Amino acid sequence: MNMPLSEEQKEQLSAPLSTANVKSRKGGRGQLAYVEAWHCIDMMNKIFGFTQWSSELLLLDQVANVHLDGEGKSAKFNISYLAKVQVTINGATYADTGTGHGLNMTLGDAIESASKEAVSDAMKRTMRHLGYQFGLALYDK
Repeated sequence: MNMPLSEEQKEQLSAPLSTANVKSRKGGRGQLAYVEAWHCIDMMNKIFGFTQWSSELLLLDQVANVHLDGEGKSAKFNISYLAKVQVTINGATYADTGTGHGLNMTLGDAIESASKEAVSDAMKRTMRHLGYQFGLALYDK
């Protein structure tokens, strides 16, 4: 059963995203603006409460594994993962996918980096459905 949001929660979700919470990194088409995963989790806890929301990993698949060079412990790989995360709040569910890449790393490091990045990306993409505090504003060009 979906529980309605309080007026305070609605206000918090629709408040403008502070530029202090927007980070930037080099992306495929220039600079990429994003909100960090820890910030999204912190905002979920502040707006909904620690026990009033949850996230679930629905899928984590390795979609690329390329051996670049080297042998044994010095071998380098490019690894990519696809993740799907579902977030539940007050009985309502939201889901989305994300990707992660471990580039030019040892196998273990590439797997760790790519899988964690994919889960974080999927979680943030799912949470953006809730509004500006979770990065939706970054899509408004």
